[in-house]
Amino acid sequence: MSRRSTLTGLLVADQWETNGTVTGCALLTDDEEKYIVRFDDRLNDILLLLRQQITINGTLHNENKDKILHVITYVPAGPGA
Repeated sequence: MSRRSTLTGLLVADQWETNGTVTGCALLTDDEEKYIVRFDDRLNDILLLLRQQITINGTLHNENKDKILHVITYVPAGPGA
């Protein structure tokens, strides 16, 4: 079951190819939760925000033991955002 959520946290690399290319991200929130970030076709855009605070609006569901956040929109949340 999915539910709509808005979460803010630090965007970090979470998956890599063997050559070191980032292929997936996760959002680490202040309450020490980790959310695997999924998106359709905006990987290169969102990678520009790695190691920054961002706010993601999306749908949240559990997959095995992982919390998965499917991105609808996102914006930088840090200073100057």
